[in-house]
Amino acid sequence: MRRLGVRMDLAPVADLALPGGYIAELDRAFARDPDRVARMARAWRLGMQDAGVATVLKHWPGHGAAGDSHTGPARVPRLSVLEGRDLVPFERELADGARVVMVGHLLSAGLTRDG
Repeated sequence: MRRLGVRMDLAPVADLALPGGYIAELDRAFARDPDRVARMARAWRLGMQDAGVATVLKHWPGHGAAGDSHTGPARVPRLSVLEGRDLVPFERELADGARVVMVGHLLSAGLTRDG
């Protein structure tokens, strides 16, 4: 990618592959397990970093349980659920040096307000 002039990759997807979720249906997530997703996202980021390409961790706060958000905001579980599951890969990556995060257009009780 770097040799082609690409300096930023809009990846990795740090969402969980939760059954019935849009991301899982598209086979866009590394795994269902937050620990495994965190490890895979880190490996992606470090590999790209070694090649001179910046990465964008997405879709905070976690799109795993959401439907298709391309037609409007999608609902995800309440913040207390996200904190114990979906946010884990994001928190670990940010603590480990990830510098850019793409925010999903998602609704979550305790995190966002309708409207």
